[in-house]
Amino acid sequence: MPQKSTSRRQANQYDKIIKEHLEVTLPMIIRDVLGLDIVSSEEVPDDIQHTKERTPDSLKRVTDSCRKTYMLQVEFQLEDDDGMVYRMADYSIMIMRKYRLPVKQYVIFLRDVKPSMPVLIDTEKHKYSYELICLSDANYK
Repeated sequence: MPQKSTSRRQANQYDKIIKEHLEVTLPMIIRDVLGLDIVSSEEVPDDIQHTKERTPDSLKRVTDSCRKTYMLQVEFQLEDDDGMVYRMADYSIMIMRKYRLPVKQYVIFLRDVKPSMPVLIDTEKHKYSYELICLSDANYK
């Protein structure tokens, strides 16, 4: 156990040294190491700690007929929520981190109108999506 404590202490020392010199060195790192041509920047608060506790509507470890095991999450939604894609992405990462299994996610929309909420995050380095099912589209039989 002392080994881990020593490693963590050394990492904290490196973080402190790097942060103390970042103001001067970051522009050169951005230009020469990252290869970015930044014309303006704005300092933002760097403390992004956010304590989250999420309780999915339904979360199961399942094995399908093809013998694939994964985590199945089903959420039921009444409101058309533009932030749902971020909430589901949070769930996905938290579930993968905890169970170390693939995740399949479904949101079942309970109203009889078509929702317009996004189901996809698609940026240069991050792609995420979930399945949105409108209950009104399901075959009642």
